[in-house]
Amino acid sequence: PERHFAFIEPDIPDFHFHDIYRLRIARATLACVAHGLATLVFCPSRRFAEEAAIRAKADAKEIGIDPGTIAPYRAGYEADLRREIEDGLRSGRYQAVFSTNALEIGIDIGRLDACILAGFPDSVLSAWQRIGRTGREMGQESVRSFLCVQ
Repeated sequence: PERHFAFIEPDIPDFHFHDIYRLRIARATLACVAHGLATLVFCPSRRFAEEAAIRAKADAKEIGIDPGTIAPYRAGYEADLRREIEDGLRSGRYQAVFSTNALEIGIDIGRLDACILAGFPDSVLSAWQRIGRTGREMGQESVRSFLCVQ
């Protein structure tokens, strides 16, 4: 399918950089969900993933998004919870998932429309693996992949 890439170098002052960056990632994710895009966000750490998900859930109601459709995901979760989130992404129960590299390879989600990379990964191959999570469903016409680069 067709893919669209946006490379964004945010102009954020050093003062509270991580707080502002996490907020911008959460809001970019909510913008995708508000436009009907099932979105996977790759985060640089477990803490970032969980805090960005909390921020997105807190802001979701204000723009008419059900906070229950947003979840964090990381390798440290028990297998049952990880499978529940993966199944929720496939079924549409979850519209946004903030993940560490735990969802980078080996799991076919299928119906993802957008991928946000909160920072560029360690290698180009890793970036392609992450972006490749989107647009895998048969007949999917268009995919929007966004890269947020520090």
